[in-house]
Amino acid sequence: MRHLVRAVLAAAVVLLLVVVPATAADPSLPHSGRVLVSTGGDVVLPAGEQADAVIVVNGTATIHGRVNTVVAVDGAAVLTDATVETVVAIRSPLASGRGPRCSVT
Repeated sequence: MRHLVRAVLAAAVVLLLVVVPATAADPSLPHSGRVLVSTGGDVVLPAGEQADAVIVVNGTATIHGRVNTVVAVDGAAVLTDATVETVVAIRSPLASGRGPRCSVT
């Protein structure tokens, strides 16, 4: 339980330090106001969909669409045919499938 609390707090800090300033910037990807958060589960963003942020703690973020910021804590981030501006992986592997297009800011 203590480990989960630390992971959630780490994700919250990353959210405040990375996602909030990123939404104030003028990035190449549009902002929709859509934020997907999962603790202890997986998130899949299908092709053709867009999100400002995908945050996963103890799960896998699988991205096929367009995301401004992906955050994975104690999980994994899988980018397949994805367009992503920023990826933050804390104790998490980052995998790219076929044809990822990532521009890290």
